[in-house]
Amino acid sequence: LDMTILSLRESQGDTDESVKLTGIYHNLLRMWADI
Repeated sequence: LDMTILSLRESQGDTDESVKLTGIYHNLLRMWADI
């Protein structure tokens, strides 16, 4: 997921969708760290 987000941001720039996806990814990491 991390590599896909990086690739998306490299090819498309910081679109609203890529920024939202990055936020979701970071939230998932925080949730997984709490388990």
